Amino acid sequence: MSQPSAPPRIVIVGGGLSGTLVAVHLLRRASPGALITLVERKPPIGRGVAYATDACVHLLNVPAGKMSAFADQPGHFVDWVRGRLGRVGFPKTVGEDDFLPRCLYGEYIAYVLTEARQQADPSIAFNVRVGEVVDLDELPAGGAARIFFADDTTLVADHVVLALGNLPGAYPVRSGRQVYRSRRYVHVPWAEGVIDGIDPDAEVFIAGQGLTATDIIIQLEERGHRGRIACLSRRGLRPQAHRVAADYHDFLAGEPAPVTVRALVRRVRAEVKKAAVEGHDWRGVINALRPHSARLWAALGWTERARFLRHVRPYWEAHRHRLAPDIASRLDVLVQAGRLEYLAGRFQHLEETENGLRVLWRPRGSEETRERHVAKLINCTGPRTDYSKYQHPLFVNLLSRGLIDHDPLALGIAATTEGRVRRHRGGVIPWLHTLGAPLRGVLWECASAREIREQASEVARAILQPVALAQPASRFQRLVEDAKTRIEEVGCADLRAELSDGRKLLLIDIREHEEHARGAISGALHVPRGVLEGRIEQFAPDPGAEIVLYCAGGNRSALSADNLRRMGYARVRSLAGGYGEWLRFSAGA
Repeated sequence: MSQPSAPPRIVIVGGGLSGTLVAVHLLRRASPGALITLVERKPPIGRGVAYATDACVHLLNVPAGKMSAFADQPGHFVDWVRGRLGRVGFPKTVGEDDFLPRCLYGEYIAYVLTEARQQADPSIAFNVRVGEVVDLDELPAGGAARIFFADDTTLVADHVVLALGNLPGAYPVRSGRQVYRSRRYVHVPWAEGVIDGIDPDAEVFIAGQGLTATDIIIQLEERGHRGRIACLSRRGLRPQAHRVAADYHDFLAGEPAPVTVRALVRRVRAEVKKAAVEGHDWRGVINALRPHSARLWAALGWTERARFLRHVRPYWEAHRHRLAPDIASRLDVLVQAGRLEYLAGRFQHLEETENGLRVLWRPRGSEETRERHVAKLINCTGPRTDYSKYQHPLFVNLLSRGLIDHDPLALGIAATTEGRVRRHRGGVIPWLHTLGAPLRGVLWECASAREIREQASEVARAILQPVALAQPASRFQRLVEDAKTRIEEVGCADLRAELSDGRKLLLIDIREHEEHARGAISGALHVPRGVLEGRIEQFAPDPGAEIVLYCAGGNRSALSADNLRRMGYARVRSLAGGYGEWLRFSAGA
């Protein structure tokens, strides 16, 4: 008789929105006796960077009707506010199209967690631990980890969730690095006291023009700042404003996803023009893209994704991540009054002076260097995504242990779309999960509240489902997982993009003859696995040849790729999911 599985021990690293919602879904679904620990180095829980502000002037950038913590209860947030109308800090009325203070949403998330704790099975132990995680180590038996804290204490967990949120941005310019130690420079715009001590008549310079820059501008104006505020970004694009727009039809339904950025941009522009002729606002078209964002991103290979980042990203972010109308109107008033200007260009040099900072910058499209003397420079360039550039002990240790890796563009952590973290060389770690910003490389649109609530539910399901259904891994499964730690897998979208781009690679079908006869990927060479190692030098005499192997499900090809690697073929990959996944992907695309 099989023994009942022990209740899971789950540790969530990060108590912001993403970590809190994972905890909520675990409390709702976990089996009796589960132990859930939520770790946060800087309480309160549930607020994170986005909702920790005490300034009620900072508004949500999404209407209240779309901010429910639960996808299956779209009115949950609005109903919560309605039950508290007229209280201190709450509005007198509320509608689904209202843009409410972010601090109010932070209170709501804290309430959601409290309610989940109260309604959970009494045997579920839930702890909030204030502390800083500095390392994870996989236990020798596998399937579990030891968590190390800065105070030299440890915990053992069966599952760990990295709910890391956004990292601080990159430095604006290499020149003049000594400035970054000055009180005249602010690197983390979310820190307390960022605008304290600024003379109301002094000029302030802001690096970046996005949503964080807007927060600083509005906060300065609320404090009575009278001086000029200048915002500099490479293209000078400020966020667009929300506007009430009729729902636009799902124009991408049933269409194959474009595999190049050029084709994607052309398709969206054509639809915007068509919508305008029919009297629709462009915002409705952009909104209609949201259900397809993951599919569209997946269809682009890494080369095309890099092209998107270089040429399209600034325009996408300005139109996709919009401002509350009231906030946008306040910015317009400041611009018209000459107190706020948006500049396009690059920083050239920063230098501290007796009374402030000397800022040298070059306008876009010009060779002329211009100069400003300002009281303070505040960095609002947006979050960094390359975890190796942020020297926190946790990231340093995880990278050195090979427990996390970058995606090819260093947009986040290498992981599956469901949030299962991939170790160095591509193998999935069964006990390590992530969500939110770290998934930008595989999902792109992944860090809004609506996206995080869906990811949190998926992570909780992935953690708890194996508890009920887990079976001991077979020797073959263990062998495959071991091989995957040493080889690289390629996804169907990336492989199709590489083939479409004419990339020179040797695609080999290693299935048996009867499998190959039922269908194969166009252009693939058929070499059954049983003779692959003996014949490979006939087809690839150069050990530097780029090779992709595939089988039915991705297991045999992983083992064969590992064998070829041992034979000296350094550029061999395995198709993740094999031919079966290729058929599903092709049907969906």
